[in-house]
Amino acid sequence: MRRALHTTRGLLHVKELPWVKPRPSITSKNHSKNRSPKQNPNSSASNHAESTKEEELKDELKDKLNGILDTLPKAEFAFGYGSGVFPQDGLKSDKEPQIDFILAVDDVTSFHTANMSQNPSHYSSLPLLLGPSPTSRFTSLGPGLYFNPYCPINSSSVKYGVLSTRSLLSDLETWSSLYASGRMHKPINVLKPSPTISKSQSKNLKMALSCTLLMSSEFEKSWGDLFMGISNISYSGDLRMSIKAEDPDKVNKIVNSKGQVEKFRDLYGPHLRELEAEGVLQINEGGVEWDESAGGALREKLPERYREDLRRELERTVRWASTVQSLKGAVTAGAGKGVDYLWEKFKKGMK
Repeated sequence: MRRALHTTRGLLHVKELPWVKPRPSITSKNHSKNRSPKQNPNSSASNHAESTKEEELKDELKDKLNGILDTLPKAEFAFGYGSGVFPQDGLKSDKEPQIDFILAVDDVTSFHTANMSQNPSHYSSLPLLLGPSPTSRFTSLGPGLYFNPYCPINSSSVKYGVLSTRSLLSDLETWSSLYASGRMHKPINVLKPSPTISKSQSKNLKMALSCTLLMSSEFEKSWGDLFMGISNISYSGDLRMSIKAEDPDKVNKIVNSKGQVEKFRDLYGPHLRELEAEGVLQINEGGVEWDESAGGALREKLPERYREDLRRELERTVRWASTVQSLKGAVTAGAGKGVDYLWEKFKKGMK
């Protein structure tokens, strides 16, 4: 869009959002036909049954995820993510996908002390040999995460990452590694909320929107392109993508699998409306548009070190974080789990 924007300074009401379908006009030729109970007597009951089933599945998943979380020591904040939480189209494996979690804890050493006592089988022999304190110091390297993959919990295969609350807050507010914060650019299932982290997450999402618009070569984006751009941020320069140790169609599946676009809209809707109220962009039926004069306002929303050369800094940060975390994983997962995890990744990358 090359013209100046003339936007409303007030927040949009929900009914004004382009993804909320308007009611059909009363003057429509097909209105009475569509509403006729003789035409489709089971339509209302069918829709109600489908909605009820979806809610039951959501509750069932929530119970399942909380049941897994209950087997681990207390976390200040926890969320589930990935294909084990949000089903993705095109998964051909007969096995149920591994369920992914990230847990933020105030004291990483105390967490590993309790967890090595409660769940020693989750750890490989090296961390158990070294003990909680050295494991915690090792955890602090790079993005600050320690992952235990392929843990059998309540009949599910689980991978959970642990990091300090301080590290998570730093990543959400400054994009220090774009590892945990990058995962939180996509829809997540928050199981243990935290007001402090929620506030920093809001900043993280606004930065993701600003970053995507700034890197666009045009001045408008469809909803699909916008959410694809946001999801790509944390994969810019990712080592796993470079060596084909990740599904090359991963971002497309994250965004375009059934129900995902709606989840992205729910996640980013408030922040889009806020940017529109500031006069930075305009929401239309197909997506968003903005003027090149908005570049300064968008850049100001980014962490300072990303403002000069955004693309280069993104790639540098993600490459460093993904490399360090991959090397840490190879050490901490142990020979058996490490080989299994890498093989699964390479199988995805070879599709």
